[in-house]
Amino acid sequence: MALGRDGKVISLLVCGVQIGKSNVMLRAFSLLFMLACLCHRGALADITDGNSEHLKREHSLIKPYQGSVFGNQEQFIGLGVFVDTFRNDLQGMDRSFPYISTMVNNGSLTYDHGKDGRLSELGGCSAEIRNRDHDTYLAIRYSKGRLTVMVDVEDRNEWKECIDVSGVRLPTGYFFGASAATGDLSDNHDIISMKLYQLMVEHTPEEENVDWTKIEPSVSLLKSPKGNYRTQLYDKQREEYLPATPGLGMFVEVKDPDDKVILSRQYGSEGRFTFTSHTPGEHQICLHSNSSKFALFAGGMLRVHLDIQVGEHATNYAEIAAKDKLTELQLRVRQLIEQVEQIQKEQNYQRYREERFRQTSESTNQRVLWWSIIQTLILVAIGFWQMRHLKSFFEAKKLV
Repeated sequence: MALGRDGKVISLLVCGVQIGKSNVMLRAFSLLFMLACLCHRGALADITDGNSEHLKREHSLIKPYQGSVFGNQEQFIGLGVFVDTFRNDLQGMDRSFPYISTMVNNGSLTYDHGKDGRLSELGGCSAEIRNRDHDTYLAIRYSKGRLTVMVDVEDRNEWKECIDVSGVRLPTGYFFGASAATGDLSDNHDIISMKLYQLMVEHTPEEENVDWTKIEPSVSLLKSPKGNYRTQLYDKQREEYLPATPGLGMFVEVKDPDDKVILSRQYGSEGRFTFTSHTPGEHQICLHSNSSKFALFAGGMLRVHLDIQVGEHATNYAEIAAKDKLTELQLRVRQLIEQVEQIQKEQNYQRYREERFRQTSESTNQRVLWWSIIQTLILVAIGFWQMRHLKSFFEAKKLV
């Protein structure tokens, strides 16, 4: 199946476009998009072809599937790949935009635009796709529970791996669709072409007996966004990383800037650990296996996924709202209060840094002053000693 041939281009709107009229039954596929993302050119984009003729409305996403998640519904069911060109979370400065992320949803999760989808994303990467003088490419591959997303930004057929997640279960009987939405940053998002390939893979007898139309979209390796870490052990036969065995755990040790241990504990193969920093500055987090009996010590490889959340980002407001039965207004007020507290903490930290810098500057200034005085005294003492020595020498030679 291909879209966008013969010079036709789809410019995306919020209502989106459904690609194909019949549902897809492939259990393994590769999807290749040719994209163009340009800044606002003064006119609102519409779903059109190369001749500027409007596509039939039947190609749009039907109304139940339209919503606030870049044009798609809020609690969708399936796989979502998001190409976000604008930062909404002003405190999340650890990533640069445009940013590509993925999300698997069974209808129970929501995409938080305020945090750029951090709490629900499987993985992501930055990709400079805006205002290029050439087309860019996005490849999505799903096979045997492994989801891979790659990008070719420079149009050199050099693919960069963006996302690689195992343990993904997607049902058959799905549709492909695309949509776009603009906010503070207005862009035109064009799909120049889309190609779908069927991947021929072998499935186990157990997988063949499963009714894939009735399974629920899920990710076995990412059960909850509350987890800080998870471990995977490399399987040489399957050539992929699989969940670590239950007996393989992690020993976590955290040290503060003064090299004092503030956390030292053994955990399982996945979970969450928290600590409160009482001293500002760099903290050291050391993770290592709790056993020497496993394959990684015989030449195997262990992969550790670590998600560090600081300040208000470590708070799950959805759980707080459900537990305390807060209304949307009450939850928003609570978020604002905690944001103000976070700003106060940042200001206190900057005040502390400024005080430390002033102390260091004054100490350096005093040391330079005393070093100059000591150097002057040493020079005076050496000069005085040389004069006394020369006088004694001349007197001994009876020159004076």
